[in-house]
Amino acid sequence: MKYSALVSLALGAATMAHATPVDTVQAANRPLNVIDTVRAMVQKSIAKNGPRPVKQVAPDAQADALLPPLPILSGNNPSKGCSPNCNSTLKFSPAQAKAMEIGNNIPGIPFPVRNSWGGNIPIGTDKNTTLYSWLWGAEQKSDDLVIWLQGGPGCSSLSGMLQEVGPFQYFDVGDTPYVNPYSWTNAANILFVESPLGTGYSTGVPTAKDENDVAAQFASFLDNYYKVFPELKSNKLWIVGESYGGAYVPYISNYQYKIGNPHNLQGVGIIDGTFTNRPIQTDVVTYSYAKRHQKEIGLTDGDIAQIKAVSDQCGYTGFEDRYLRYPPTEKFATPSCAQSAQNTFFDLAMQRNPCFNVYHGESRDMFFEVSNTENFALSQ
Repeated sequence: MKYSALVSLALGAATMAHATPVDTVQAANRPLNVIDTVRAMVQKSIAKNGPRPVKQVAPDAQADALLPPLPILSGNNPSKGCSPNCNSTLKFSPAQAKAMEIGNNIPGIPFPVRNSWGGNIPIGTDKNTTLYSWLWGAEQKSDDLVIWLQGGPGCSSLSGMLQEVGPFQYFDVGDTPYVNPYSWTNAANILFVESPLGTGYSTGVPTAKDENDVAAQFASFLDNYYKVFPELKSNKLWIVGESYGGAYVPYISNYQYKIGNPHNLQGVGIIDGTFTNRPIQTDVVTYSYAKRHQKEIGLTDGDIAQIKAVSDQCGYTGFEDRYLRYPPTEKFATPSCAQSAQNTFFDLAMQRNPCFNVYHGESRDMFFEVSNTENFALSQ
């Protein structure tokens, strides 16, 4: 998906949800940092090595057979969208909620979708200090509300909605969106929130100095959100975060319990979470990861030697075997080094395969057609 398409989609939704033109323009000029990262890595690889053909790996039928079957609901027909019934399973009576309702036809989406609710909700009493959110009802009536928080820190939760768990996706078919048969709306109501302040279409001056401040601001947002959507108060609340959400979610949930759990929080989820410092979570395991996946990634023996040299120099090699055990056998200090084993690994992995994706560790998922990805990254 081109970033311009993502911006135009979100901009159209924000406009329908009565966001101000100033707010949307400011957000559109603040791209998701993951886009910058991907573009920079691809540009660096192409500048150094030129465009490289990438091995095409046929789908692994045996592995796919291990996946549990998913009941595809009638509303998830990619050619028809939600037709013929596009009514959400959610209904709200307050006028402000009705003003935030988004209809069935969204600019850039060639099929109808169920009505949803998007817009800015204040933190505290300052109407100019807000978090942007987009709510979708479950395909079948549910009393569960899942809040999705993106990582970063500072990545837009709309990327999670549009490329991961939302009701439609842009991902691997160019600029053409399609209905997501694996949408989390198959199981629950889901609310995508752009937090903390300063992320995406949120408005106002960021003031949080740490995750405690983020948690307190999020609690204030939730208080105001339930005032606009009181029908959700009876729902069981679940808070899920990806990547740096591993830092947000524990602090936000802990704060909710400290203030008496006013919104019926039932549990949390962390997906590929960041929950400690970078050397411990990435650098100390990089060498062993590179060795384990050398063949799938296409790393040479020389590449492995380079990674090991940095790992040895920085004291990363063998760290997990000695210290990252349960129960722990001794205290340890976080390694401090000017070099990064992970950065060395990424540079080498991107040289061998410009479309390397660290989230996919199986050979059948390692390789994608390079031309589309390069065109996407370099056109932004």
